[in-house]
This record gives sequence, C-alpha cells and structure tokens, in this order.
Amino acid sequence: MVMLSVQNLVLVYTTMLSSLAGFCIYDPRIILKQGTVQLIADAMQIPHYPYPPESLSIAGLLLFFQAWIYLTIYVRNDIGLLAALTPLRFLFSFALCGWSYLTSNLAVGNALVFSAAFGDLIFQFWLYATLREATANGSGATPVA
Repeated sequence: MVMLSVQNLVLVYTTMLSSLAGFCIYDPRIILKQGTVQLIADAMQIPHYPYPPESLSIAGLLLFFQAWIYLTIYVRNDIGLLAALTPLRFLFSFALCGWSYLTSNLAVGNALVFSAAFGDLIFQFWLYATLREATANGSGATPVA
C-alpha cells in the first residue's frame, strides 16, 4: 500500500531540499544545532562538523540545484528519469554513508555529512519502493493534476 504517491514524494523531497538549501545559505547554525545531527554524532561516535558554519553556503547551492532537478522532474512528470535516477542516488548515498563513517578525514567523516547522506538514503529507498509498487500496480504514470 502506497502512503504517498510518487508525485507527492518528489514534491516533498523538493520542498525539503529547498528548505535545507535556504538554511545552509542564510543561517547554517540552525542545521548544525539540530537534534538529529547531534544524536547521530553521539550515538555513532562520529565527530561533529569541525569547520565554520559559513562554509555550508556551497552545500546550500548544491542542494538548491538538486532541488531544481527534482522540481523539473515533477513539472515534466518524467517517471522514467526518476526511475533511472533513484537507484543511482540510493547507491551514491549508501557509499557516502559508508565512506563518512569509516574515514578519518574530517572533511567527509563528520556527523553533518553522515546525517545528510543517511537521510537521503532513507528517502531514496522510500521513493524507489514507491516507484516499484506504483509500476507494479499500473498507476506509476499518472499525470500531475
């Protein structure tokens, strides 16, 4: 049973990425003080983000462009591109999670990178499972209303 349709998931993901991009650009301290990032850092014994918060502005721009890509997919209702992109993004997020957890390089091996990659991993899996179920039921290519 699908909780949210594929189109709604893409719209939620676009909104989430846009919000994160805005916070990264305008007030990155809010992201660094989030309880999820702190909890993951303490539970998995990963070091906290060691750089000044202002350095997250570049990440904000990257998140904005990623949100723009998913907004384009939503507007064009391009389920084929989404079905091709989701497994690749899932594998990339999985590799980034593993690399962030296992490396001693603080630029990658910190709680912020791990939390972002883990959240993206969960969302990409959810999107992939919803895509598979929607195509199995034959309702995967419904137009956006």
